[in-house]
Amino acid sequence: MKFFSKQNPFVIAEIASSHDGNPVKLNKIINDSLKTKADGIKLQIFSTDSLVSKNNKLYKNLKKIEIKFNIIKEVLKNFKKHKKKFIVEPFDIESLIFAESINFFQAIKVPSACLEESKYIKLLKKIKKPLILGIGGTDLLSIKKAYDKLNQNNREIVLMLGFQNFPTKVNDVQLNKIKFLKKNFNCLIGFADHTDSNEYFLSRHIPILAHHFGANIIEKHITINRKQKGPDYYSAFDCNEFKEFVEIIKSTSKWLGKKKWMLNYAEKKYATFAKKYAVAKKLIYKGSFIKTEDVAFKRTNLPGLSPRKINLILGKKAKRNLKPDQIIKVSDTTK
Repeated sequence: MKFFSKQNPFVIAEIASSHDGNPVKLNKIINDSLKTKADGIKLQIFSTDSLVSKNNKLYKNLKKIEIKFNIIKEVLKNFKKHKKKFIVEPFDIESLIFAESINFFQAIKVPSACLEESKYIKLLKKIKKPLILGIGGTDLLSIKKAYDKLNQNNREIVLMLGFQNFPTKVNDVQLNKIKFLKKNFNCLIGFADHTDSNEYFLSRHIPILAHHFGANIIEKHITINRKQKGPDYYSAFDCNEFKEFVEIIKSTSKWLGKKKWMLNYAEKKYATFAKKYAVAKKLIYKGSFIKTEDVAFKRTNLPGLSPRKINLILGKKAKRNLKPDQIIKVSDTTK
């Protein structure tokens, strides 16, 4: 069984840095995520000194929310026996090596910043796990090169559209790119939604549209309390909101229906009530030939012959007397 293909959509609760560098919060938010019925839980791991220049204005903030590898390892021990699927997004080679060493994560997300990092890609090629390639802000040539290098030995690969712009504006979402990716790459497609969570309708329905357009995997940020405005809170849901979101998006396959045309039970019931079927326009005597002028079409609240099927009875003899407005069935006639 493939890692992602059992559920469609496969929903990922993205913890990112919502723990604020606090291991107690990390433990709590993992527990909260487990209650949402998300299919997978994703953690971001990074070493600030390997990821960001000290001259970068974000250096100090990232240093504050960084959790050291040994502490992450201790926290994850609490979830070692849990059956939930855990995914890791290592932002540097050190973090990738660490994530592999603890034998905890079943899949890896590659940050878009690492797609062109040859040492990172070379190490990934040795790791036989499903991969999500983050492609936000990445040109098509770079995507294709990374995909070609990593698409080997029937490995499961996901191209994940979407980027964080604190929050990402609706006009920048560009869902039509999902269709482009499906047409040009033979792999699963994902969508990481970063729209403003305060926009109730859009933050829920844009991922639904993404799934409808062909995104097999949907990723969404989760946080303990959005009102506290922690890291990435702009596009995150609280635990209860995330649980509701999972329920909504998991139900989409039911109300989107089949891709081929077929009537379900409710439609057939509606047709019985609303459609018009053949009835006797006047008294038709037994043994007389049924002519067009003998038939009317009316709502009968019972299934019968539609106008398209009138030839099944025209020119045939009535087996019995048919009273006005009585339904005419094929079984009421004979040659």
